[in-house]
Amino acid sequence: MDPTHWIGPTPPPSNPPAGWYPDPYQPGLWRWFDGRGWTTEVWPGGSASSPPDATGDLARERSARPWAKLGVCVLAFSGPCVALVYALALRSLFHDISNVIDQARLHPGRSPQAPFIPLRTSLEIDAVSLVSIGAEIGIMVWMYQAATVGKRLGMPMTLEPFWAIIGWLVPVVNLWFPHRLIVGTLPVGHQARRHARRWWVLFIAGSVLFGVLGVVLAFQSRSLLLVLVPLAFYSWIEARAGLAMIEGVDSVHARAVQALGHVVPPG
Repeated sequence: MDPTHWIGPTPPPSNPPAGWYPDPYQPGLWRWFDGRGWTTEVWPGGSASSPPDATGDLARERSARPWAKLGVCVLAFSGPCVALVYALALRSLFHDISNVIDQARLHPGRSPQAPFIPLRTSLEIDAVSLVSIGAEIGIMVWMYQAATVGKRLGMPMTLEPFWAIIGWLVPVVNLWFPHRLIVGTLPVGHQARRHARRWWVLFIAGSVLFGVLGVVLAFQSRSLLLVLVPLAFYSWIEARAGLAMIEGVDSVHARAVQALGHVVPPG
């Protein structure tokens, strides 16, 4: 039996995949089936004969998905790079400051040379920053497309898609709006929401952790090699959570579009 046209208070013996199906409780609506049972999420956009067509939006979401995957990996592993580059920069700066103080003590009448960060280190910091910004842009574009699909499919969105861009840029709200936006593209209770929460917590915590660690390593340069493995492991966990989140969103949206009887674009 085609699950798209099945109506009943409980799923059939062979449970259909998660997706939107005609609402067994309120004819004319669509209700989300999470693969185990009916949820409280309904789509009031029309009758069963005219479901929303999100095929084009899904195609754009899928075209942005590789960039999002690359973005979460780059952001994850740019953290250790930031810590190491900052450690080297601050170490050089502190060394110069110490020399200036010593020179001022030995030669009181001589004008001390101002301490500075070497040009090479400054360029390294700029390069890491530019790569991180590019990674964030890739994630923003994918989030916008995913939010557009989620809104079209009637997911429990609490933010408009444009917050996929603005939410990263506005201070303070950028601490939770990107996470809030992406979980809204998923049904309540879906496991991809847990991946999104884990990724966002690791990303925010890492942004603070790696900055502080860069300062610490500037004074404890001998500990540099000892922290490389833990840093890489932390980044690996963050990247895996981000990739699982992206795959989860894509899977939910593709199944929802398919359940509505539309053609799913290749992913």
